[in-house]
Amino acid sequence: MKNNTPDALSRNVRLLMLERGITFADFDKRKIGITGMHVRRVISKERMLGIDRLDVLAEFLGVTPSDLIDPHMEIESVTNGNLQELISAFKAASPEGQEFISRFAQREKKT
Repeated sequence: MKNNTPDALSRNVRLLMLERGITFADFDKRKIGITGMHVRRVISKERMLGIDRLDVLAEFLGVTPSDLIDPHMEIESVTNGNLQELISAFKAASPEGQEFISRFAQREKKT
């Protein structure tokens, strides 16, 4: 089975950087523990990231680590702050609240 994680990580980091206007120099300026050169190598698939650095990169880009390696990630789905807020509210809701949210979402779903 082919490992698509490097492809997904490369694509998602590149798209998120473009969407947010982040440059490689921004990583160096912010001193987050990952250099712009390291990110460049991740995008070119010359290097991978450890779990600890994946967390740091995700936080810097404003997404979850799982978003970074999701081969089906759509930028709109992670850039909409309302979605993250809704997910947090759903997780914090009672079982009845979760059921209500699910029914409401199904009703409002675009066809």
